[in-house]
Parts: sequence; structure tokens; C-alpha cells
Amino acid sequence: MDIYELRSRRFSIFIEGPPQQNMATHRQIADGDSEAGGVLIGETRPECLVVTDVTTPQLGDTRGRLFFNRRAEGHQEQVVERWKESQGRLDYIGEWHTHPEKRPQPSLVDRVGWIWRSVQSGKPLLVLIVGQENCFVAIQDGLKLEQAHLCG
Repeated sequence: MDIYELRSRRFSIFIEGPPQQNMATHRQIADGDSEAGGVLIGETRPECLVVTDVTTPQLGDTRGRLFFNRRAEGHQEQVVERWKESQGRLDYIGEWHTHPEKRPQPSLVDRVGWIWRSVQSGKPLLVLIVGQENCFVAIQDGLKLEQAHLCG
């Protein structure tokens, strides 16, 4: 399990082993690997977010070396299923995708999409980019993006 923290306030992000491994299988290592992504499913607590599951690319998603466009179909059904199984404890908490770089940074397209989703939902969004060597993890809260840092 990886643990990230926001430095501006006492807030932690826990990413459990299975979702971490699932995302890692989609790292873009080879030159021809396409971007992959999905949604983050987990639990929101007063001082932390816990990622318990992720969706992976679905048939309706479009993918290329430098882009990933997620469609709702397939992802939404999995979120609803986890929500029902957990009696409302687990829900959609954010977005993840890959970048073909060692130390990923969000693109302008990433930022605009995250802002739109955060504003539309009216709540902060956990955002994660899986790179070749490490991850970019942050909270998008309306127009404000705050990067989280790996503990340890």
C-alpha cells in the first residue's frame, strides 16, 4: 500500500495493493504502448481517501500513445456495483490514467478535464497519473490543484 500526504493540511491518500497493481500493469514502457485509464473507487473519510478499486480501459474508450478518452459505459456500472455491494460506503473518488514518461506531469488537457469534473460534481477529485517510474497524485478542488507527496 502506498500512502501520500498533502502538505497544506493533515490529509492522507491510501492506495491499496490490488488497485495499485492493476494500474501498474498498464504502465507505458514499450514505444507502442497506448495510454490507459479509468476511475478510482474508494472511501472518503474526514482526513483521508482510501482507493480500494479501479476500473481499467473499457471497449468504448479511445486510446493512443498520447491520449486516453474515457467513456462512462462500463466504468459507471462498476462504480454502481461497488456502491451497492458496500451499502454506499464505496463510490467514485477520482480519475487515473497513464503517461509515457518517467515522472509524469499533467497536461493542459488533463487539467481542464479535472477542473470540469470537480466543478460539475461539486467536490474534490483525486487524480492520479501512472508514469514509467513513479506517479503524480493530487487533489483537484475546483480550480485548485494540490499535489500529494509519497510518504516514507
